[in-house]
Amino acid sequence: MSLPTDSEYQEAVQNPSQVFSDPDLKSGQPELTSPALPFPKARSGNFATVYRLNCGTQSWAVRCFTRSIHPDQKRRYAEISRHLEGTKLRYAVGFTLIEKGIQVRGQWLPILKMEWLNGESLGSHIERNLRSPKALLALATKWVEMTRALRQSGIAHGDLQHGNVLIVGGELRLIDYDGMFVPSLAGSTSYERGHDNYQHPKRGDLFGPDLDNFSAWVVLISILALASQPQLWDQFKGGDDCLLFRKRDFSEPEKSKVLLALLNSREQSVRSLTALFKTLLSLPAGQVPPLDGNLLQTAPPTSQSSAIPSWVGDHKSAHAPRLPTAPSSQTPADAPASWVLDFVEPPTKASAQFVGSKASEQVITAYSVIFALVVGIGVLGGALPALALFSVPFVALFIVLFLLFQHHREPAAQARSQARRNLHEAKKRRAQG
Repeated sequence: MSLPTDSEYQEAVQNPSQVFSDPDLKSGQPELTSPALPFPKARSGNFATVYRLNCGTQSWAVRCFTRSIHPDQKRRYAEISRHLEGTKLRYAVGFTLIEKGIQVRGQWLPILKMEWLNGESLGSHIERNLRSPKALLALATKWVEMTRALRQSGIAHGDLQHGNVLIVGGELRLIDYDGMFVPSLAGSTSYERGHDNYQHPKRGDLFGPDLDNFSAWVVLISILALASQPQLWDQFKGGDDCLLFRKRDFSEPEKSKVLLALLNSREQSVRSLTALFKTLLSLPAGQVPPLDGNLLQTAPPTSQSSAIPSWVGDHKSAHAPRLPTAPSSQTPADAPASWVLDFVEPPTKASAQFVGSKASEQVITAYSVIFALVVGIGVLGGALPALALFSVPFVALFIVLFLLFQHHREPAAQARSQARRNLHEAKKRRAQG
């Protein structure tokens, strides 16, 4: 049997008392497009069209399916609903699958009934706060806390992206549970592949507790990069069905303009995290680590994959001193994810050393300018012609050598060098073996 079209659902929803079986929905009134166009407002998605029914002080989201759901999906919805009810996860919303929920063309069809959330989508919230780094950093911290809470509850959403995360009263909430994983579904396969602009290029049939790891990194890197450089939003058309990244950035990272821009960011923290993220692209989807600080927990190398390079460990110790340990029963899900701020907040006191910082370049440049002015004045006065002839080129050469030295000390440059060495060693072993 073919499912109704959007227009057929819309026509049916105009008469709630006649088409719905649920008592709450029968007494409701649909949200309308506008006073001038008094038709139920439809929000179309991948599997369903959603309508809002206002029932007194309570509003409900009604998901009407536009694509046939797998027969096993009904069991999955039941398992997901049962697990969410048991965990009381504050990021989730309870729902009910009603088998005979709506009558269209004389046929009773299933619907999902879910509490309506009045909130702002993740993408809209980020765009509205592009000029507020403090707000974006707070969002990044909440993002890590949420992904950790999901993992500790044995849940993977399956489609973390800008449209499935709402900010309600300053807190993150999740919607659209079609592809959600809960422990009782272990061993099943996935019927939902998630949004291409947030998924690992080799996700395949992955369906388990690590399902969200890659998407979580995509969102976190995007938020932190935009907190530092809000112009990236317009440069890479953020909000155009993505935050910053698109599918091609993951499948062809060497050609990615976004990754190149972030690797050349003026912020060392952004460069470091991007270099780490780019390395994660080479891992199988199931080996991408979660955002809980457990960066080195990967499976042993196989013929198809390799472990995360050793430089990740150096990055962890050098740039994230407060990175939390792996989740445990002693680590509450709502514990603050303060390690995020280690990557983005400037030090509270000026460093006494200039090595590896922009300050060193500024000092060298300042002294060079002063020296050049002195030499210039001497030349104009006719007092230092020989000194000017030999010293100016020497100072220029010194500056060039110094900047080259600084470049080779950058984490991104070191990561590339390490990658080249690893590739050379791999080719050497293959030739020998």
